[in-house]
Amino acid sequence: MGTHTITYQVGGSGQCPVIKDYTNINVSDPKATITPSIPGNILCVGQNVTLNAPTGYQHYEWSKNGNFLSNNNQVSTNTDGNYVLKVTDILNCINTSAPYNLSFVNKVNVTLDSIAGVCDTNNPVVTLNASPAGGQLSGAGVVGNTFDPKKAGIGIHMITYTVNSSLACQNGTARRWAVVENPPSILLPDQVNMPEGGSVVLNAGINANAASFSWNPTIALSNPSIANPVASPFLR
Repeated sequence: MGTHTITYQVGGSGQCPVIKDYTNINVSDPKATITPSIPGNILCVGQNVTLNAPTGYQHYEWSKNGNFLSNNNQVSTNTDGNYVLKVTDILNCINTSAPYNLSFVNKVNVTLDSIAGVCDTNNPVVTLNASPAGGQLSGAGVVGNTFDPKKAGIGIHMITYTVNSSLACQNGTARRWAVVENPPSILLPDQVNMPEGGSVVLNAGINANAASFSWNPTIALSNPSIANPVASPFLR
């Protein structure tokens, strides 16, 4: 590469003078390199990137997907495509770049399925379903892609799924609550006394917010499906 001088020499013996002549030969190899203003060829939808050519050449020609695009030494774009640069230097030497493939992606939607509450810690592990793949689950009781109630313990636990990427539009976080409740306990007295022919309120002594109740037997109860029914037994 560069300008080279070729010398031809004759004579130089006896009384004959040395005769020389020179010629210059230019060896050129223009570089058709594409330099983007934003690193990488996968960008977010809505971003604009400028593709730059080397400076100092006589002629530039950009094409996209095989179609002429511009004669400037740079082009700005926000659309997918294969971009190719052809440069011509002062000696009319031409070089063409390899295709530069640009892709623009939409913002990722990070999701984490709801986690059903469980009663007591002695329950099977729950598989956590999150998307897109490749993120990281974290939180009390999280083991790999599962939630273990025994490891989490009693309480309300925040489970987080995080996706990290070099692209802002490919980052995101989803969160869900995992509830592990104590099983309800029933504190009935061993015996309830009442006068003959009377009635008494039965108090279950529930230590939690129970969703349903069922007393047995149902005979002589005002409502066997509530926490505190009235019992009105009779002598046989």
